[in-house]
Amino acid sequence: MNLEPGTSGVLVQRVEPDSPAAENGLQSGDVIVSVNNQPVEAPADVANAWSEAQKQKKPILLRILRNDQYLFVAVGAS
Repeated sequence: MNLEPGTSGVLVQRVEPDSPAAENGLQSGDVIVSVNNQPVEAPADVANAWSEAQKQKKPILLRILRNDQYLFVAVGAS
């Protein structure tokens, strides 16, 4: 996955069409390395952050690796 040494992440295998993730540019093949500046080691890390964001009606900030470049994607909770 070409991550920096000591960095972990989770691979995005599929993005549901018309989902908040798709609407904000998350793509299949992206690697999520952090959520709200917290490292991601397992899919549950992302799911838990998303669940909490929905309760608070706040977006989450994802740091992703795509095509050997790191990007930030904000995904809004409804």
